[in-house]
Amino acid sequence: MLQLIIGGTIRNKAAENAYVLTITSINGLLAIINLINGKLRTPKVAQFNKMVRWINTDSKLDIPIYGADDSDILGNAWLSGFIDADGSFDIRLSLITNGAAKNRVSARMRLEQRMTDPVTNEPYFDVMNLIATALGVTLSTSLHNQGVKYYLIGATSAKTRATIASYFAQFPLFSSKLLNYQDWLVCHNMIVAGQHTTDFGRSEAMRLKLGMNSKRTYYN
Repeated sequence: MLQLIIGGTIRNKAAENAYVLTITSINGLLAIINLINGKLRTPKVAQFNKMVRWINTDSKLDIPIYGADDSDILGNAWLSGFIDADGSFDIRLSLITNGAAKNRVSARMRLEQRMTDPVTNEPYFDVMNLIATALGVTLSTSLHNQGVKYYLIGATSAKTRATIASYFAQFPLFSSKLLNYQDWLVCHNMIVAGQHTTDFGRSEAMRLKLGMNSKRTYYN
């Protein structure tokens, strides 16, 4: 879909289980600039503007240079794209403890991001804190391999889940992560309706959980 819009070439990085779309033509770069100029929010805007300055010089253009977008974080599709890239959705059920099942089901969205940009060394705190504030949660941190610290947004409360559901109703996801979100939304709605504590609710939550993320086999 992206290639049809902006051109470029796609290659398969089999070792990393990834596809890479690369755009090098001036027309392709101009298409990207026209689509996202002024809409970036992270420290990556510095690298983007470096490309714009090069295009201006090389092609004798006068494309405007913008800083990071500071508009309402829930007012456009930027956050949807950010979560599509780096967010995740999961369902959690409590395990049987001491012979008695804790009747607890929860739906969670997680969003993690490095603390600083590796190229500019600029912090990601401002944009991650902006997202956390908009969702009504506290920005925290998590540790990855070799003790590398990341910013972490964990959204589990009913109010925050409702905000997320309302946002994605207006600005939907595009990747297969949409399917995980749709399963997450079913669980969220069961919790809101108080059905998650029933035998059916727990069984349905487990069914959804076992078909999400790395366990997913259905893609449409």
